[in-house]
Amino acid sequence: ELDVKLAEHEARLTQMNESYQLLSERLRELVEARHVLRETAVFFEKAAIRESEVRHSLDDSSAPLLQHDDREHQYSMVGDIQLDLE
Repeated sequence: ELDVKLAEHEARLTQMNESYQLLSERLRELVEARHVLRETAVFFEKAAIRESEVRHSLDDSSAPLLQHDDREHQYSMVGDIQLDLE
């Protein structure tokens, strides 16, 4: 009779250990998923802030058009500069 009880307890203990390992693995996966979701949210928040800053800087409608043309001319001339490295 004791052998039967011992075998039942061993089987139950084995089942509990397997369940614990499965739950531990699932917990690690959930913690990883939560971390990925948090980092993704931070990335998109920062991207939204940067996008609004860029749009705000491009929406400067108070500057005259000629001023923008002058800037484009300055930027296009930068490529014509040659440097002597000797």
